[in-house]
Amino acid sequence: MFGNCAKNKKNWKQTSVQELVDKGTLEKPLDGNHGEKHPVASDYVNEGIPFIMANNLFDGKVDYSSCYFIKSEQAEKLDKGFAKPGDVLITHKGTIGRTAIVDDNFDYIMLTPQVTYYRIKNSLNKTFLKSYFDSSYFQTVMAMLALAQPERILALRHRGICRYCFRLLRFKNVLKISYCRLKNLKIKRGTD
Repeated sequence: MFGNCAKNKKNWKQTSVQELVDKGTLEKPLDGNHGEKHPVASDYVNEGIPFIMANNLFDGKVDYSSCYFIKSEQAEKLDKGFAKPGDVLITHKGTIGRTAIVDDNFDYIMLTPQVTYYRIKNSLNKTFLKSYFDSSYFQTVMAMLALAQPERILALRHRGICRYCFRLLRFKNVLKISYCRLKNLKIKRGTD
């Protein structure tokens, strides 16, 4: 579907994540808190704000049944990593390349440093963005970057993912991708 950006035979418009941030299409991608503020096992509670790690993204969704939770008071003291409904998530440390779109089960969820959110501000379809992140081209790029970095951490802001281009398809093609994704979801759930 997306192909290799270096071979752009149809001359589709191409851009990078950083360019989309600079143009105001995306907010600056952010992961969870590092260092002192990062919640630890003793902070986990039975109910509260979902604390999402890479292993909690499964089959294109956030799996709340396997995640830890932190108190809302603690979450409010954190600096970043507040993912909201509609954000596109991607894992980039340890387990790399898993994706999901945040649903509306919670007002927000907290991310670990293993997961980054991409928040669309305008003129980009979240299903298209997730589909691009799921594409074999992008997954191959992520795998190559992970192999090149000893700790399997992909630096998202200044190198790594932000440098890689993707094609901006015509609107009718975005609708086709969205329709196909929705149809596949219904087939997996056993409905038509």
